[in-house]
Amino acid sequence: MDLLTALIDADNFYVSCERLFNPALRNRPVVVLSNNDGCVVARSQEVKDMGVGMGTPFFQIRRLAAERNIAVFSSNYELYGDISTRLMRILGGFSARVEVYSIDEAFIELAADDVEATCVRIIDTCRNWLGIPVKIGVGRTKTLAKVAAELVKQTRIVPRCRVLLDAGEIAAVLSRIGLEDIWGVGSRTSAKLKQRGIVTPARLAALPDAYVRKHFGVVLARTAAELNGMVCFNLETAPPSQKNLCCSRSFGQCVTGYEELREAVSTYASEAAARLRRRKLKTSSITVFILTDRFSRTAAQYANSACLPLGLASNDTLALVRQAHRVLDLIFRPGYAYKKAGVLLNDLVPETRQQA
Repeated sequence: MDLLTALIDADNFYVSCERLFNPALRNRPVVVLSNNDGCVVARSQEVKDMGVGMGTPFFQIRRLAAERNIAVFSSNYELYGDISTRLMRILGGFSARVEVYSIDEAFIELAADDVEATCVRIIDTCRNWLGIPVKIGVGRTKTLAKVAAELVKQTRIVPRCRVLLDAGEIAAVLSRIGLEDIWGVGSRTSAKLKQRGIVTPARLAALPDAYVRKHFGVVLARTAAELNGMVCFNLETAPPSQKNLCCSRSFGQCVTGYEELREAVSTYASEAAARLRRRKLKTSSITVFILTDRFSRTAAQYANSACLPLGLASNDTLALVRQAHRVLDLIFRPGYAYKKAGVLLNDLVPETRQQA
């Protein structure tokens, strides 16, 4: 059976999640801000069309938001994570091999027979069962699937899927898109390629493998091979083992008192312990970090962190909160206005494995 790779990408995922619970937002411009409400981390298509870029500081578009009636939301990562889990479960119903690539993207393996009809069913199921719109790109490799998904995004075709298999069509597409549109080709690599006269992905795909390996390394050589339809990046269906877990947040207003900071650290340690239990993990040591507002030109600057081991690996909330307080006592200094604090759990192990 001929197998293909499909990339399923949720449209403006954070915005779609907010619209899911508030249908009145469907045709209204929406932005979602980072956890300290500092920068734009998600935009609806209406906001993209206004020229607002990803990562734009919110203060720069505050007036635009008021003038254009843009709905503004703080990030709700618990909600987004829950919706993402449901989305991946739906995809698991269409393929036994699913690689969760990010919170809003996944690669899946599909049979070549009637693949376009399968993609339409996936799109309809995600919309009807979950209320989340998705777009799909299909190719013989992960890199070509990414290219196909990018074409859907750029052309806004309906249905929102693109199957990129014909050699002539692939060559035409690779001749007109930019190097930066290729998965894994960053700005530095793109600049190095252009210095050697390689200005399109089609030129990259035509280079001899030995030349690419010698001048750009094995990773780019594999990318070039994937552009030619040779599978070099297999689906990673088993998630890598997690080694650490962080829970942190910037404060809306700077914190100066020890008790306020201690309360925040307690909250983060509690949240981190709950995540450990959900993932059936334990931690062997805990790090706490605090820092002032590095963008302030007048406030005194201070940042510090420390780590303490646990006697035995644990995911017990009380044990982690107590140890976090001990670490905070080591690094807290009065007289500073703290902007951010966080808890980092290190050396994670399965809860079924206990080192005596």
